[in-house]
Amino acid sequence: MQASVADALHDRELDAENPSKSVISNAVSQLGCEVTRTLLVTEIVVALALWGWLTHVTGTLLFLACGAAVTVLGYVYSYPPRLKERGVVNHVTTTGVDVIGIILPVVVLSGSALTPSVWATLFAVFLYGFGYHVLHQAGDTYYDREFGVTTFTQRLGVTRSVRVASVATILAGIVLCACGAVLGGAAALAVGVGYAVLAARVVGRSERAQSDAVSRWFHIGWVATFLNGSLAASLFL
Repeated sequence: MQASVADALHDRELDAENPSKSVISNAVSQLGCEVTRTLLVTEIVVALALWGWLTHVTGTLLFLACGAAVTVLGYVYSYPPRLKERGVVNHVTTTGVDVIGIILPVVVLSGSALTPSVWATLFAVFLYGFGYHVLHQAGDTYYDREFGVTTFTQRLGVTRSVRVASVATILAGIVLCACGAVLGGAAALAVGVGYAVLAARVVGRSERAQSDAVSRWFHIGWVATFLNGSLAASLFL
């Protein structure tokens, strides 16, 4: 969550110009920058304390190392060197943080063996996570360009970005089905097809209309919850 707070704080002026994110800018304005910074620092301290506690309890530095990596990368996503503007490196890094910095420690903590099937499942999570991170940025493409922010989806274009997300998510669905996580795989396939339909709907529109359409039909929180929840449910069935 601290990465989201850092991004909201740093990009509050940009978010104010984006209809789909103006509520974020308004929240920062209502809280005030100083209060928001205090919230950010508090989240970082508490999170690192929890990661440190896990390291103490388990006797392995993996958890503290993951926590430190998540904290640093979450901060430099918005602040210099600003991974947000580093093209595909941005999405590989943010998705890698989700998988290696959050999901992998949970797998290790649960005592699960890191079998080839587990690694394949983590790869599938990386694929669909990459997809929804790209979609999330695609909805900001026009407004980022207007504000002088250079992003991966600007280089690809909105339609191609949505198609890339679609392919990655469909591949994730295929991998999950092959691993026996049928419910999670079906969810990823459905979302991937949904992305493809969205790409077809925005073809030929202006970049602003395309960005607005993606923002209107896609919400990263809902999609991430649906995909991760479906995968978790399929693993327990």
